[in-house]
Amino acid sequence: MEVAGVPRLHPSALVTVAYLKARLDEGSDHLGIFMPLLLDVIARRGDSYFLASEVQQDLVSVYSLVMPQSTIDTLLKRATRKRYLKREFGRYIKSQFPPIPNIEEKTHEIQAAQQKLAQAFVEHASKRGITVDNEGALALLIGFLEDEQIALLLDSPVADKNEPKHTTRERATIAEFFQYIVKDDPVLRAVLRPILEGLVLYHAAFLPNLTEGERRFRNLHVYFDSALVRQAIGYEGKVLQTIVRETMAVLTEAGARCLVFDKTVEEIRRILEYFEGHIGTSHGRLTMRVTNMARHLVTSGYSVSDLREMEAFLEENIRNEGFRIAQTPRRVAEYTADEKSLQKRLSDPKAPDGASPRVMHDVDCLAAILTLRRARTTNLIENCAFIFASSSLPVIRNGTVWYEQDERGIGISPIVHIRALLNLAWLKKPKLCGDLKENELLAVCAAALSPSPDTWQRFLRHLENMEKTNKITSDETALVLVSRMSDKLLKEAELSEAGDADATTLEDVVDRVKSSYTHEFESQLAAERLKTVSERARADAAEHEAADREQRRENVITRRANAIIHPVALGIQWALVALLFVAGIVFILDRKYHLTIVGVITLLSVVAFVILELRGHLRAVAEWRSEFETRLVRAICDWMRAT
Repeated sequence: MEVAGVPRLHPSALVTVAYLKARLDEGSDHLGIFMPLLLDVIARRGDSYFLASEVQQDLVSVYSLVMPQSTIDTLLKRATRKRYLKREFGRYIKSQFPPIPNIEEKTHEIQAAQQKLAQAFVEHASKRGITVDNEGALALLIGFLEDEQIALLLDSPVADKNEPKHTTRERATIAEFFQYIVKDDPVLRAVLRPILEGLVLYHAAFLPNLTEGERRFRNLHVYFDSALVRQAIGYEGKVLQTIVRETMAVLTEAGARCLVFDKTVEEIRRILEYFEGHIGTSHGRLTMRVTNMARHLVTSGYSVSDLREMEAFLEENIRNEGFRIAQTPRRVAEYTADEKSLQKRLSDPKAPDGASPRVMHDVDCLAAILTLRRARTTNLIENCAFIFASSSLPVIRNGTVWYEQDERGIGISPIVHIRALLNLAWLKKPKLCGDLKENELLAVCAAALSPSPDTWQRFLRHLENMEKTNKITSDETALVLVSRMSDKLLKEAELSEAGDADATTLEDVVDRVKSSYTHEFESQLAAERLKTVSERARADAAEHEAADREQRRENVITRRANAIIHPVALGIQWALVALLFVAGIVFILDRKYHLTIVGVITLLSVVAFVILELRGHLRAVAEWRSEFETRLVRAICDWMRAT
């Protein structure tokens, strides 16, 4: 049977998944980790002859592991080359069969450890009103991990999409378990890690070119979307910054280069300007678009001066994270034929103007990738040379559909999910960044434990109404927004029996947050006022410092350009002066003069004329040299600034 996509794992397959990770640690390659399982199910067979499809069924019945037919065929061919098997008339027969490792003993140890993980979740779930046994606990955990696991290839989605998802309560309970219990328990973390990494290895079995997974990327240029760049420079919190940094380290180690289009830098600058215009006032903070960056800036207490400083050092901060800022190539119609259809696919149909800066940025970046590829196609990411990495599923989905249907493109799409690319890179260097998969999971859990965008938006509107009716002051609003307790209480409201955060509940959240400050409340209000008073001074200082730095850089560039051009221009000027003097002398000597009064007067007149002419010409040469030197210095300065 040919399996479509990556089927959901049965809870009992968790043991097998962890075993695969152990095999990789022992030194087996990505295909070889499955070989002991294959040989074991063959050894269990009572008949002598068997088909590949029968082995595939045996893996399901013995290990609850569904594997694609192509991987089974490759494993059987490898076993045949090693003379473990013979092939006769399309069927296989045992030959010089090797001794089978004691898989049962190893998996029994893994299973015992996983039962401890399951029991710990059972105890935690009971506190949230969820009754489940150990098998049900493992089913919930594996379902959560698979729902959050991005497929290694975007054209290999998880099967059984019609299965019911976890309830909000179940999802939050699982996230709490990983975030607050497993994270701080080294024993449970040791059980979780091989499961997380084993899932990636299992998904790798469904790659069309599994054996290519060990190859390094060959001169692959990965251009990061603005959301990923903002995360890398800390605009969305430390957790996401750590993940993107580790992602870049794995990609670089696997042979990829991390870049940012200059258009992406300009988009981030526009976003900072938007927040700069909103974050300085209570009304602005309450009416900002609800995004991860907005919530981080508000809850972390960023001010207008902070944002101005971030904007002043934007390029420097991006480069410090290891990115190279690259110029977006000019559009070439030969390589991108229908960008308007991409714009239409990416635009929000409810928006009055579909050509928003964000949409046009994505259109320009995808068109740039195709321009850089220059019509070269490949079925391997390792060889595609240029790709755009994003974390936005709608953009990735619409960009891929546009490439395949509208552009009639073949091979690797110009856009890929960053986690899909990361998984491919991790397969090449699985021992690099050992905490990477755990950090990814913790970021997912943090998002699951945050109130939904709808609840947060409702909370912002409620705060605005309370401020308008003078129930709270703008300073109190600022303190409520930056309190981590607000997130926790809002999430508890979502998980309550009513499942809805009404006005009474939201007002209760505000009162509980205010009361939590007790004696600290007044001091924090004073600090907030002091911060507001000093904000302008900090902003002016930051602007002055940035201006001074830019001026110093400009002075250095100008001095270097002058040092190069001035001697050249001066040499040209003196060469022209010499030519003019030679011409004047030749002009004087080229005429015949008589030794008479008239002849002498004529000679003196010619000499005077030549001197006056030379004076005018010398002034013109000096002016030309100055203008020439100025233009050339300006051109050299522009070139130095660009590089």
